[in-house]
Amino acid sequence: MKLSVVMMIKNESKHLEQCLMSIKPIQAAVETEIIIVDTGSEDNSVEIARKYTNKVYFHPWENDFAAMRNITISYAKGEWGLVIDGDEVIEDPYEFIDFFQSNKSIKYNTGVLRIKNFTAEDQKKYSMAFVPRLFRRDKELKFIGAIHEQANIKKPLYYFKSDILHYGYISRDFEQAEKKYLRNTQILINELKKNPDRIYYWYQLAQSYAAHGDYEEALEADLKAYEIAKKTNNLSNCMNVYHHLAIVYNKSKKYSELEEICLEALAMKNGYTDLYYFLAKAQSNQYKNIESIGNYQIYLDMVSHYEDFEGSKDISVTSCTIDLLEHAYAELCILYFKEKQFEKVLECKDKISEHDLLKNALPSIISAFIRLGWYSGLKDFYEAKTLTGYETLVHVFTNSLEYEMSALGKQEKSLLIEIFSKGDSIYSFLNTIRIEDKQNHSCFNQAYITRLEGTDFNKLPIYYGEIFYYFLKHNRLSIETLAYLRDKTLEVFFGYLMIRFKKACRDYILSFLQEEFEANTVDSIRIRKALGKILIQSGMLEEEKYEQVFNQYIKDGIWYMNQIYSKNVIINEWIVDVKNEEEAMLIYMNHAEEMKVNDKVGYIRYLKKALAIYPDMAKGIEIYLKKFADELNNYKDAVKENIKTMIDNGNLLRAHKLICEYERVQKDDIQILSMKAVIAIMENHLEEAETIIKVGLGIEPKNFDLLYNLKYVYEVQGQEEKAELIQQRIAFSMSTVRYIDSNISLEEFFENVNEESIRYVVIKGHAGLPDVEQGDNLTLLVHDEDLVKISKYFMPDQVEGAILCEVYSIREIPGSTTAALPDHSAEAAEAVLRNRVLCHGLIYIPSTQD
Repeated sequence: MKLSVVMMIKNESKHLEQCLMSIKPIQAAVETEIIIVDTGSEDNSVEIARKYTNKVYFHPWENDFAAMRNITISYAKGEWGLVIDGDEVIEDPYEFIDFFQSNKSIKYNTGVLRIKNFTAEDQKKYSMAFVPRLFRRDKELKFIGAIHEQANIKKPLYYFKSDILHYGYISRDFEQAEKKYLRNTQILINELKKNPDRIYYWYQLAQSYAAHGDYEEALEADLKAYEIAKKTNNLSNCMNVYHHLAIVYNKSKKYSELEEICLEALAMKNGYTDLYYFLAKAQSNQYKNIESIGNYQIYLDMVSHYEDFEGSKDISVTSCTIDLLEHAYAELCILYFKEKQFEKVLECKDKISEHDLLKNALPSIISAFIRLGWYSGLKDFYEAKTLTGYETLVHVFTNSLEYEMSALGKQEKSLLIEIFSKGDSIYSFLNTIRIEDKQNHSCFNQAYITRLEGTDFNKLPIYYGEIFYYFLKHNRLSIETLAYLRDKTLEVFFGYLMIRFKKACRDYILSFLQEEFEANTVDSIRIRKALGKILIQSGMLEEEKYEQVFNQYIKDGIWYMNQIYSKNVIINEWIVDVKNEEEAMLIYMNHAEEMKVNDKVGYIRYLKKALAIYPDMAKGIEIYLKKFADELNNYKDAVKENIKTMIDNGNLLRAHKLICEYERVQKDDIQILSMKAVIAIMENHLEEAETIIKVGLGIEPKNFDLLYNLKYVYEVQGQEEKAELIQQRIAFSMSTVRYIDSNISLEEFFENVNEESIRYVVIKGHAGLPDVEQGDNLTLLVHDEDLVKISKYFMPDQVEGAILCEVYSIREIPGSTTAALPDHSAEAAEAVLRNRVLCHGLIYIPSTQD
């Protein structure tokens, strides 16, 4: 027997038939047996296997790959053993046939096969590795390693040129992949517990982590392998560790570390394609453009002669960048542009066909064409590469071109517009419109209306709004024209036009809306609402026009919401079921309008809810609130006056009802709280009155009425100390400007303060005392210790008959708003009080010596 093909399988039905079919030509030309060991398949793998061989054996999985490989070899009878897996296919079986029939097999002991590991269904992405799989069979042949097993290799080695195609990495069975990951990592961790310095297992553990996306763990394992290899002076034999460390640094975007490890590895051993690619990428991301360009060029040269370099023969390393040529060319486009090597940019562009890569390189390519002035070449490139590609590629191209044109002079810009107006694309139509608009043609081309048909403008960038501006300007825009635009597109297009054409666009839109005010279809209202919103948010409307447009916008918005949503959504305020915050605001405005007449509280509440959920309409909603504020204030004043009248008349029950009605409109009104306290006092509910007053004082701590009423409550309850403390608060809470209580005459006021031995003098206004003419006022200097005593004769507010009185103290007392005597020291103020004289037997005034 010349050849034994040995396999171990488990649930390999997806590719097993294709695998075994690729072996058949070898079997027909070379004496070959196929040995298959199944470790527990649950699909029809065994049935497929038996169609190609009768040597199918069964062994339970022992969590040890090497042990299982050795079992498969133990059944072999051939002079040579070929190890292959059920998800691998021999691309060119005739190279194997030639190996045996030409007697090459006599010269070699091991065959190294090139494995192409596909990583995507379209088979465009793959990695490449040379792996020993064909062995001259003897007693010493065996595999070692519980996972990622390796055979003992005997030289000389023969390198096959054809590929083994491996499909195992493109499995979409994520559950199976997760099980495989957990199995492999656990085996490796267990093996490392036995032998913690095993570099190969640390490397394989890092690979498992990285494949699972756990890059931090992968980096930790890689660095462990690196440190062990460095410690044992074995780094030159561990290029796989360098290689994978570079992969993980790249995935982790650690570009400084990536550059360092690539340079170190290449200094150790040259000829590794991936290391040059990663080095170039690291340098590109560190703005080392020239170095990056040089290393990308080395990478490209190496890929074109891949098998000529030492790294390709390293069976420990899997090359993962061999399929990234277009990535390199895309990067070079950007790098050459940064270095102003524009012709080089255009050389690289033709090497890129993958649309995602071309999309990234397009801005640099377009800029290079324009910098060189190759406008016709740019148009040819557009038609050849972009128009035949994906829609997004077209938009990236036109976006970049529009950006470049914005920085050009008028002549160059006009030339590009002229060049790109030729053709049938929508971009050509846009540029045709631009040319006509610039030439100010007064006549409108009716064919342009038909040209709009069949174009989905919802997918186009904002500058296509200029087409609608042309229609708007020529008074040819219609609801039917705009009906196909979604609200978002309308807002984006016309928002752009407002910025681009400013007040001219504003006036055209206002004119258009004026013509459409009578229409009441769903499309017309929707469009009118959208355009109204754009005008409102533009900041270009005068106050009167703003209010007019805003009123119509709200009216249209409410009508539209009632057409497109069920009554349940609106009545129940299911705002989570509407598209956005604007529509939620319109639901609230709908409720506000319904409540405006009969429920003032509800009206204000819903206006505030509308404002909170959509602040973009703050100005308009605040106009509504301001207009309603005067009406509301009149309402509140009238209610308060009614409540006061009811209290004065002793109709406390009716006063209670009015207060409840008022508090639906306004909570925590100090005057209302004071009235509630008065009612509680009149009903002898003193504890309730105290509670109400304290709530009010929490809002307005210096309110005279509340403090006065609280003092009264304490006096009635016999709590004199508390009453005295409140009197102090009253004294220190009042401003310097106070009014003598209108319930007592001026003579009674002086009689009372004299009777209490309050030390004071009248500084100003005493000339005609005890009579004071209308409009005159008094100024008193009061001893600090008597401020509290005199304060009970004052009130904070002016009422009919009250006399204005300014009160000064000797010193500025902390906690008091009372000011010391202006321009006098405390000693001088005390002297004035000490030397005072009695005037008319009633009023103390300063002596003449003062």
